Amino acid sequence: MRAALVALVLALAPQAAAAREVGPVPAPPARYALLPDVETGDQIAGVHRPGAGARFYLNGRRLGEIDSAAFSRAFFSILLDPRTREPELRAALIGQR
Repeated sequence: MRAALVALVLALAPQAAAAREVGPVPAPPARYALLPDVETGDQIAGVHRPGAGARFYLNGRRLGEIDSAAFSRAFFSILLDPRTREPELRAALIGQR
């Protein structure tokens, strides 16, 4: 599932970045490998750190950080921006459903 998640993020992130003028999104370096394969019951959490990047957790255990503010903005905008292509999923993620 990690490969699918990273592919989705990398496919959509440049569009999100361009649309929101957040700057260039970096190419996928090895540091993105910290995004794990997940299984049923796993909980993955991401923390947007404005101006700094993103921090990720799996089942409460810190996985690491991606130190790119542009990546973080684009990554979280994919699902959390009010203009997302997945408004029902956004509503569920922010507790409106």
